[in-house]
Amino acid sequence: MNLKLLFVAAVTSLLAACGGGSTTAQSDLCAETSSDSFSCQQMLQDSTAVATAQATAVSDSLNQLQVDIDAYCGDVTSGALLVTAQVSWTAAMADVQQLEVMQIGPIEELRNELYVWPGNNTCRTDDQIATNVNPDMATVDSANRGLTALEYVLFNDDALDKCDANFPDVAAWRVENPELDARKLQRCEYAKNIVNDLASKVDVLETSLASFSLQDSNSSLQQAANDISDGLFYVDKFTKDLKVLAAIPQGNDGIFLVSKLESQFADATGNSLVDVSKQHILSNLQGAKTMFKGGSGLGLSDYLIALGQSDMATEIEASLDSAIAHAQSIDESLYQTIGQADETNISACIASATMGTFDANSNLEKTCALQFYLKQFTDLLKEDLVLALNFSKPAAADGDAD
Repeated sequence: MNLKLLFVAAVTSLLAACGGGSTTAQSDLCAETSSDSFSCQQMLQDSTAVATAQATAVSDSLNQLQVDIDAYCGDVTSGALLVTAQVSWTAAMADVQQLEVMQIGPIEELRNELYVWPGNNTCRTDDQIATNVNPDMATVDSANRGLTALEYVLFNDDALDKCDANFPDVAAWRVENPELDARKLQRCEYAKNIVNDLASKVDVLETSLASFSLQDSNSSLQQAANDISDGLFYVDKFTKDLKVLAAIPQGNDGIFLVSKLESQFADATGNSLVDVSKQHILSNLQGAKTMFKGGSGLGLSDYLIALGQSDMATEIEASLDSAIAHAQSIDESLYQTIGQADETNISACIASATMGTFDANSNLEKTCALQFYLKQFTDLLKEDLVLALNFSKPAAADGDAD
């Protein structure tokens, strides 16, 4: 943290003490920072436009996914049609993963409808298929009707054997449908219902965003700007902590857990798709950079510059670029890399994760070092950006898994 930032923090604290309350209650820093070169209102509009454009991208990819799943359901024996549907799912996920860091207004309200991770439950999805493939989707738990459930249905062509013991309807369903193709067809029909439901919800989201004002939905411009920052914290608690840290050892007594990877069904297929779990991480980072920059308009980076913190704006953007470049350098599936690791790799992994050092020929060490690169960004987010802009942090950001 630089001296200039410490000075800003000291002045902010002094003003709060003199006024007998918080600066948020007394003033609207974002509004007061507006000048000929920076408009807080324009930044809010531009940030909303970025999120709206991303919602449209999600809508377009879901529409394509509908087409491709329909085609696959017409011939579940076709491996080519299945792969096409899987590729479409991957494309839709890339768009949704960018939207994950843009949780403002109606997007935040729809979040658990689109994608629930790590809250998916495969056996309950199997049970739903076994009992009714055409339910009223509003009555189905969100974990069994989002893109997580859709991944399981598309990338795992039959119910899991382990579910039979605790879900008798699943066991009975197998008996009643002894042919695998018959079961695959019913799974596909359920997939159609999932994607149709999601596409309808995103249509509503687009309509809601068309009339949404980030400014009007908050008590001040400063609070509205704070909402943009809150969305970026997804990279801290989900991308870093759940998608990377949870899968690699954090101490000498730790273990590698391939089961913690985000899209283990898609990654475990061994097909020609990109490494899906890694692509999710990249999409989170790319979405965070776009939101931080405000797309081609004004973003939080411009707010920092307007406050005289141009070095910090550059440092935050550089940290995102470094994390993106590092993730792209991993040229093996995370599923394969983590799955092959054992206790002999623990020390090297911990060193890479804590210091960012790695053997360029080791995908495992590069994967572990991803923790270091993500932390470079999230530390700047949690410590420098929120202090410089006088933001609050989301409650979930208190504490740190690493």
